[in-house]
Amino acid sequence: MSMRVPGSGPQPGSGSLNPHTPRSGPTPRVRKTPRLSDMQTPRLSGGGRLSGAAGSGKQVPGWGIYATPKTANKANAGRTPKSTGRGTGPDSGGGKAGETFTVAVTENRHREVGLAFLSMNSPTITLSQFKDTARYSCLSTYLESYPASEIVLPDTLENGGLHTLLLKSKHDFVTFVKRSHFSDNKGRELLSHISAGGTDLDAQDAYLALASFNALVRYTQFDRKFTYATKSCRIMYKSPSAYLSLDPVTIHNMELVRNVRSGSSKESLFGVLNHCKTAMGQKLLRTTILQPLSSTTQHTTIMDRQDFVDILIRSEEAFFDISERLTGFPDLELMCATTLCTISKQDFATSIEGCQTLITKIIALKRSLDSIPPLLDALQNLAEESTLSRSFTAALSSPRITAIRTEIDKVLDDSFMGGGGGGGKTLNVQAQRCMAVRPGLDTLLDVARQTFQHVQQEVYALAQSYAEEYEMGSIKVAWSSRRGYHLSIKTDPSSLPDVFLQVYRQGNSTLCTTEDMASLSTKHSACVQEIYLMTASLLEDLVSRLRKDISPLLCVADAVALLDMLHSFANHISLCDNYVRPEFSTSGPLAIRQGHHPLAYVYCKDDEGQSFVPNNTFMGPCRFCVLTGPNMSGKSLYLRQVALITILAHTGSFVPAQYACLPPTDRVFTRVGTGDDLQTNQSTFFMEMKEMAHIIHSATASSLVIVDELGRGTSHQDGVGIAWSCAEYLIGCRAITIFATHYMELLQLPSVYPTAQNYHMSVNSDGDDLVYLYKLAKGPCELKSYGLYAAERMGFPKEVLECAKQMRQIVANTSGGLVNVPLTTDTAHLAAIYELGQKLIDLQSSTLDDDSLRNMLLDLQARFFRTPQQQPRAA
Repeated sequence: MSMRVPGSGPQPGSGSLNPHTPRSGPTPRVRKTPRLSDMQTPRLSGGGRLSGAAGSGKQVPGWGIYATPKTANKANAGRTPKSTGRGTGPDSGGGKAGETFTVAVTENRHREVGLAFLSMNSPTITLSQFKDTARYSCLSTYLESYPASEIVLPDTLENGGLHTLLLKSKHDFVTFVKRSHFSDNKGRELLSHISAGGTDLDAQDAYLALASFNALVRYTQFDRKFTYATKSCRIMYKSPSAYLSLDPVTIHNMELVRNVRSGSSKESLFGVLNHCKTAMGQKLLRTTILQPLSSTTQHTTIMDRQDFVDILIRSEEAFFDISERLTGFPDLELMCATTLCTISKQDFATSIEGCQTLITKIIALKRSLDSIPPLLDALQNLAEESTLSRSFTAALSSPRITAIRTEIDKVLDDSFMGGGGGGGKTLNVQAQRCMAVRPGLDTLLDVARQTFQHVQQEVYALAQSYAEEYEMGSIKVAWSSRRGYHLSIKTDPSSLPDVFLQVYRQGNSTLCTTEDMASLSTKHSACVQEIYLMTASLLEDLVSRLRKDISPLLCVADAVALLDMLHSFANHISLCDNYVRPEFSTSGPLAIRQGHHPLAYVYCKDDEGQSFVPNNTFMGPCRFCVLTGPNMSGKSLYLRQVALITILAHTGSFVPAQYACLPPTDRVFTRVGTGDDLQTNQSTFFMEMKEMAHIIHSATASSLVIVDELGRGTSHQDGVGIAWSCAEYLIGCRAITIFATHYMELLQLPSVYPTAQNYHMSVNSDGDDLVYLYKLAKGPCELKSYGLYAAERMGFPKEVLECAKQMRQIVANTSGGLVNVPLTTDTAHLAAIYELGQKLIDLQSSTLDDDSLRNMLLDLQARFFRTPQQQPRAA
């Protein structure tokens, strides 16, 4: 028998299973919880306060709320959405740990989006309204800057484009409410009741933002079970035109708040700049990095920040004084939110825990106000005045702040303002709370505190009498929140008289009590509860008076946060070399002299002590740069360097360079890095195309675009075509673009378009080795086959390298870059023998029965051998 080569058609059993092949059957739908048709809607009550309808004697239509979990499974189907209290995104690091936001979003048919969001740690509700793209890029930026633990949507948007986007994102829950709760008229009325100060006129006209605001407040009343006090919230309106827009991809690729490799925020731009002393400063720094100011609409604000940073750097004494005063400054914004903004539904008249919490909050607020005068004195030592220094001084020295401190001093007793920690589990903290209010304000309270002190004296006298009566030496009085007063004796438990009860050993001491001691402990607890209730009643009256002055307290919180952030900028600049104050021009070029990466110390902290090589950037008439160079020559780092310097300049900080002048910039786009998305079954090439399509649709003449090696995940011909066409489009829209590529065909762009120019990262070829200079130079890269140099440096075997060089030469000499390897008869014969041998080896180790094995051998015979009848006849 002679052997023949099998056909190229598919053989039985040779097909492969695609793990991403969709399963048959209908697409599973997300289960919804039943609508709550009997839910009562909160309404406005007398006195301007917002209260729930419960107890008002009036039933109103239900909310009809249901949640859409991110994944449809039995564990969370039908679950009522709650705030997780955790950051939800990979780039939500930084700021105060655990701060998340509740967001309400709606849109109209023209894709105008209105949103409102608030954090439970802040008395500020932020509104915004804008025209968004089909991909909701602006909304995605907001949700990246303010990580949402819960998003509220009108039920009419279910299964729409916005809902689909949110389900694909990393947010925990999307909650739907009836469309009627997104009412701009009710939102405008609600705004006038709870706004602590004047509202931006833009917010009054933003009907979608007002509709989201109404739904947000109503929903938090229903879900969080609290109400808003009159004139207690600060309402801020943010216009997208006031900020440099950064999409989520840019935030991730530029490592603004989290390092891509390690996932740590310390090795990100936020971590490098974060020398803040307060939680308020950290939150503002994170928000500022994710939403830098626009140099077009906020140029004066950026200049004011730079002026103050410059003054801080030159005022050494004031710098260290401010640093000392900011250290440990309490989170005044959080205190205003939890104490003055909301009216807790806990009944302080019956809740001891509520009384303790209120007393602790007021004491903490008093300490915050006591920290203001030392900080104000430190500002007086600045070398010179500026707009911001005068603003800080005015906010901290406001007469209303002095009046608030005076009002609190009338109620709180400074002589008992010691340590406030311990959560009430130590006797000192309990005594501090009992004596927090000044004597003479309430006669019954004074009597209760006298009884409290008398009981304490009786407890210690009783312990002394036991020591004398039973001759035990020293008997210590102990106290705990669970047992109350008891005795601690250093003796064996078996030697104690019968009068001592509840005896047990703890270390070297014996803990016990007596009937008389237990009676005094019960009396002591009753006195403490009575004092707490009367103290809380007085403090509630104080809080109601302080709510009228919440606006100056929020101004102080804003001033301290901004001061802390600018002090952090100055601290970082003083620790680094070659930082300069950037300039902004209205129509000038992008010019950076000797610029370096803000995270240079992270990349150059190896054992060799390698220093970072700075580079120049100039993009004036030529607004498109084709960047080439070998692998590992520094192209990607240079791209990120230019983008980060631009972002950092718009925060009001100095930048790492000897000189920097930036043109008007509205957005920064990046297409860098590689990676696929297994969750959504998107390949690396698909992700590249998705990101590039977003840039093509959104880039303008004022945008900065960074592209790092586009089209690598497809064939060479397709990749060149896509890269060339995208480059032509960006040249046409006049966006400042740096386009790094290995496609040598793109080096012809400058010969076609005068606004394009070639640059490369320099290297020296020393024989068979490359010396990387990491220096930007004009013109194309003249070095060829640098991929083979990189492979050789990685230790490839010589035979592999020689084969690679031969194949490269064959491809270079072949028309169109295609290699046609002919399949000879000998080659096909050897391939058939190899396949047959593998099949026989597999059958040798199989566990098939004789009949099955015989059938398999007959199949192989039919495929690989010809019978005598199949032999060709002689001519």
